Amino acid sequence: MVVGGDDGPARRLASELQEVYKERGTLVAPAGDAQPSVGRAPGCPAGERPPAREPWVLEMAEPDEEVLAAAGVAGAAALALVYEDDETNVRAALVARRLPPFVTSAPHPGQAVISPPQPW
Repeated sequence: MVVGGDDGPARRLASELQEVYKERGTLVAPAGDAQPSVGRAPGCPAGERPPAREPWVLEMAEPDEEVLAAAGVAGAAALALVYEDDETNVRAALVARRLPPFVTSAPHPGQAVISPPQPW
């Protein structure tokens, strides 16, 4: 699973996936200095994937096509976008939809969903 976010909930979700559900996860998060980094985990050299018990962190300036592809969105079981900025979530979701196999988008759990009226 790939989790994209810029605050505590994203980090908590990635950690819970690892600890509670034993699901290998990748966290896509902004770099502290806005400079992209290949990937890191505590005690793991940059660019190397950590042991299965640690989430892989991919740092970037923004979640573009190159970053999401490097995070493994194409082979991920799911993609959770929980950035504080709605525009970032929407742009990242649209980018992810262009990556094969095509990702199905779902709304952020904290957002209202406006659906057209149903005829039934």
